[in-house]
Amino acid sequence: MEGYLLKNLRILLYVVFSVALFLTTCPFFVYKVKAKDESYYFVELKDKSIANYKAVFFSSKKKKVLRKLNLKDPNVVNYKSFLLKKHSSFGKWLKTNTRSKICYQYFLTLNGFAIKATEEDVQKILKNKGVKRVVKSSKYYMLMNRSHGIINTASAFRSKFDGLGVKVAVIDSGIDQEHPFLKNPRLEIPKGFPKIDRSEFLGFTNNKVIAARVYGPDPNATPQALDPHGTHVAGIIAGKANFHDKDDRVSTNLSGVAPRAQLGNYNVFPCGEESPCYTEGIHIAAAVEDAVNDGMDVANLSLGGKARPRFDLLEEVVNSASKAGM
Repeated sequence: MEGYLLKNLRILLYVVFSVALFLTTCPFFVYKVKAKDESYYFVELKDKSIANYKAVFFSSKKKKVLRKLNLKDPNVVNYKSFLLKKHSSFGKWLKTNTRSKICYQYFLTLNGFAIKATEEDVQKILKNKGVKRVVKSSKYYMLMNRSHGIINTASAFRSKFDGLGVKVAVIDSGIDQEHPFLKNPRLEIPKGFPKIDRSEFLGFTNNKVIAARVYGPDPNATPQALDPHGTHVAGIIAGKANFHDKDDRVSTNLSGVAPRAQLGNYNVFPCGEESPCYTEGIHIAAAVEDAVNDGMDVANLSLGGKARPRFDLLEEVVNSASKAGM
């Protein structure tokens, strides 16, 4: 039943939406051009990403079995070294031939970059022989209208599986690690955790929230939950069992879907309750890329945006994360 729950939780990657080497943040103004002339873009290179190069499925006669990508596998390490050389070469070319600014590099779920560039520079980049395609990043907003039906929680509750040992990346607006619904000192922090961008982010973690990262153009942003949306989502996922609200705002005890699961705070909406608060696809992709690299088992993306006629590379990132065993 544990495997069944994980399988259904992974569906969130496809249904709610339908992990990066963080180098630097993209400034609002990079060169002396008008901000309206610049946009965020994904640049995908022709070589496959690690998740798509190293097969994580092995076939039996009856079905395909999913296994997690081993990032320490020599084949994976060697292939990443190969990609690093390609990235270094492309980065030098980009600096010499354009005024674009690199925001992120992707290796696991996408082989490429996130950049801030003008349309003129995009046309130059498209002529580079190593480039597969350049796709404009899309804006996303916090969304959530249903949850239990999507992941079929009823069967999990009946099995009494409580999520122990499962690590869930909440790619949202941050998690309030001080909320009593999201504290459990009895949980043991896994080896190699917590995962944080900077030492001062350690205060945004506890035994339940075992990762704290932030994404966006503001270099001073922190993983702090400035908007309650992410904390709400985290509570649905893994709020402690039989929690009683001391202020009696609810009449019954509460419990998350997987109350003993642990959470990762991947804050892609560090903009608080200001309106409109949105994020770019490049930042979400970086969070997914990090979540895979950190060893998270599941990712939740309760976000969305307007329907668009163009292809969005974030879809490929999410699909690759699933191939990597998330």
